[in-house]
Amino acid sequence: MNHPYRHSILAAILPAIMWALAGCSTHQPVVSSITAKPIGTMMHKGLEVSVFDANQVRCDKSTPPVYPTEAKRNRIQGVGVVRIIVDQTGEAIDYTVVSSSPTAEFGQAVLDAAKRWKYYPMADENGRPVIYILEQTIRFNLGEEMPAAGGGWNGL
Repeated sequence: MNHPYRHSILAAILPAIMWALAGCSTHQPVVSSITAKPIGTMMHKGLEVSVFDANQVRCDKSTPPVYPTEAKRNRIQGVGVVRIIVDQTGEAIDYTVVSSSPTAEFGQAVLDAAKRWKYYPMADENGRPVIYILEQTIRFNLGEEMPAAGGGWNGL
């Protein structure tokens, strides 16, 4: 038996079916941008990026860095600094170890963690999405646990 709405229902859902079969999601995540006034801009690898105050940028760092094994065994403390460039959609598009002291393994530990973090889009004071820079400094101290998920290390 032919249902009178059969063709219109099929026409309405066919694009979604084809899109799903192509391996694409039909649901785009809805992420609102954080709107703030940048404190400046800078060039990074040919891109003009916005610089915001550390308290304006949101980043979910629920995966803390792992203390480098060799450094821990040798009772070495250190610092790693990573620069992350985030595009208008909140996708990290570039990671750079800025400094690592006293050995390179501290910067690498922060870099590995930063690649697992979730970033959020930023917009300027006029609501225009912007590419922005985030610098994260992590201090590795013996005898202290790395901060737990949501553990208060929000700064740049």
